[in-house]
Amino acid sequence: MRLFVGIPFPDDVRDRLGGLSGGLPGARWVDPGNLHISLRFIGEVPGGDIEEAEELPDAEEAEVSPDTDEDPRERPQSAA
Repeated sequence: MRLFVGIPFPDDVRDRLGGLSGGLPGARWVDPGNLHISLRFIGEVPGGDIEEAEELPDAEEAEVSPDTDEDPRERPQSAA
């Protein structure tokens, strides 16, 4: 199983992108329902390990700085 972190497109954007596919003979297009923006590809994992992924924080809970992979909640807090 391929595991990744992604953001789905809103329905209207996905529909418009799906309408653009075509016109290249022999090309294989992705189903519009599978279109997304991949933030991080984790890799292949055995199917039974998916339970561990369910324990990861939801996107709403995670706050990752754009210039690092660190979660700011894991950094030591400075006294201000």
